[in-house]
Amino acid sequence: MHKSVLNCPRKICDKPNNVRYEQNFGVVILKGEQQVGLRGAKRAGCDTGLNKKYAFTLAEVLITLVVIGIIASLTVPAVYNKYLKEQTVIQLKKVYSDLGRAIAHSKAQNGDVCSWDFSLSEERFFNSYLTPFLRLSEKTVAESGITYLQSCGKQETGLLVMRNNGKIIELNSGVMFFLHNSSSYVDLNIKCFAVDINGYKKPNRFGRDLFFLCISKEKNTVIPHYVNDHESVFVTRTREELKNGTGTYNYNCNKTNGRGMWCGALIMRDGWQIKDDYPW
Repeated sequence: MHKSVLNCPRKICDKPNNVRYEQNFGVVILKGEQQVGLRGAKRAGCDTGLNKKYAFTLAEVLITLVVIGIIASLTVPAVYNKYLKEQTVIQLKKVYSDLGRAIAHSKAQNGDVCSWDFSLSEERFFNSYLTPFLRLSEKTVAESGITYLQSCGKQETGLLVMRNNGKIIELNSGVMFFLHNSSSYVDLNIKCFAVDINGYKKPNRFGRDLFFLCISKEKNTVIPHYVNDHESVFVTRTREELKNGTGTYNYNCNKTNGRGMWCGALIMRDGWQIKDDYPW
């Protein structure tokens, strides 16, 4: 008599007519002259073991959910912040590029920037040389008690273009330019203006969605703001100076005492990146 042997748990089923079956995980071997398969074993009444169901316990499920929650709480904020930084750079770079194209078109019609009339107020200067070459929104924009913040978190109250005597021009994209509309303060070499890359949406903070750009007579194009008032644009500043250098009006880009007007210059100096030590 032949007996099949498998290294696994077994169960013997005794049936009438002296027929005995040996079960090995669904393969039933007759201990006798006949062999019966899985279906035969079921008909014979043997438990094949294939109907057993396995599941996690409630404790195991809860522990898994807790671990997933902890990992998510650590990673999601970092991923979201990285996304916000990338979008900020993309939007700032687009504004910079759009201004560059507008200046190029204006040069073709009005000559080089060095021949433009820098004695005009920023509003008249902008309307004379740039507005015709930008896609502007048709709606009227009016400041409505919005609080603007410096990069250090304090409220910005000293910047002329952010006060009531400033003019706001909005593009179709929602970008806003804040222009000084008075001729009482005129720099004959540079025209600077604040740019809010997402309009009135928060955080309305320099270095986050609010930046300062300039049209330079000496450079003949748009530049990031990195100079003190009435200072030559040919002055050079190190990265450390842009962040923590002592400026006349604290234009530097930091979270300690900086107002943030030089944050755009810091981003460009870093190759259009917001690095880990940036005052985000």
